[in-house]
This record gives sequence, structure tokens and C-alpha cells, in this order.
Amino acid sequence: MLAKWQGKNRNNRREIHDAFRGRLHNRVEDCIGCISCARKCPVECITIEIERAGRDEDLGETRNVLHLKDGATIVGIVEGDEKLAPDTNHERNTNHEKKTTVTIQDLEGQTHTYPSDQVESIIARRKKRTRIVQYDIDMSLCMFCGLCVESCPTECLTMGSKREDSAFSVYNLEDLISHFVEPPVEETEAQKGEVEVSNN
Repeated sequence: MLAKWQGKNRNNRREIHDAFRGRLHNRVEDCIGCISCARKCPVECITIEIERAGRDEDLGETRNVLHLKDGATIVGIVEGDEKLAPDTNHERNTNHEKKTTVTIQDLEGQTHTYPSDQVESIIARRKKRTRIVQYDIDMSLCMFCGLCVESCPTECLTMGSKREDSAFSVYNLEDLISHFVEPPVEETEAQKGEVEVSNN
């Protein structure tokens, strides 16, 4: 009976639980280099190297994270002052109170507008003052506690919520190390020689 049951249901896939914690991902362009994630990690699986920006150097800002009450999350830029500002395009409702909306442009350039009563919270933009030189996560050490994610002020560090975000066992443990910053390309001696020749 067991073999028959397995054969009949071998293509079935269980639904992922809401509390599932998958591989860590850092949206490094929104990372401010505060190192709070590395400090919170009990197994030291996060490696970060940062550089302070120059006095007149502008590294830009992080993006907003919009949380809706239905559980959806949108990353982008909120129009206005990032608050639930009155929408003058709407008429007053029956309670004679102005309706409010939030408009956000997502990472794909699409604009979305939501009534304020559907919005749970908005993560504000922050000025970036450090450059991320290295950001690595060793998932072979990670205990999936989520403390690093909870401590991230910009919510750029997240844990995957899909089956594909599972961290499976591999033969080479280096395959479980994620590098979120491309290392700088070092010039070879031949390339340096070409530059010197061209300058002469």
C-alpha cells in the first residue's frame, strides 16, 4: 500500500508554510553598511567590508519598502514625503474625511497606487554614506534564525519564501557561499604594460 501511495503522489508538492525561511538574499544596492546583521549573527556566517564615502561623494539613497496588510511587499520609490498624504484627486467620503493613498514606483518602473487603509507600513529612504566592498553569506553555517533580517533597518536583507530558496546539501560547500558584491577587476602585468606603452 505504501509503494502504491508513493507512486500515485510522487509528483505532488507540499505547500510552503508561511513561516518558511529560505536562503538569505541581500539587495545590496539598498544596503547602508551598518553591519547590524553581522553583529546579530550567532554563527558569524556574514562577512562585510565597507568603505566610508568621501565628504563630497554622493552615493544616493536607499529605496522604500511598502508593506500591505494582505502580506504583499513592494520595493521602490514612494511619491511625496513617504507618508499617507491626502489625495486631492478623490472626493471626500461620507464621514467628511479626506481619503488618502500611497503611490509607489516599483523596480520595474511600474506605478501602483493603494488606499491608505490597505497599507501596513512604509520603510523610509536613507542616505547611503558607505560603499559596500564585500558582502558574503555562507549558508553552510547559517542556522536560519532570522536575527539578521530582523535587525536590517532598510529591509534589504531578506530570507527566501519559495521552494527554490531552499539551501540544499552540496558536494562543494563553496557553492553555498553567496557573493553579493562583484570583486574589483585587477589589472594584469600585461594590461599595465599596455597602458604604459600607450601613454608613451
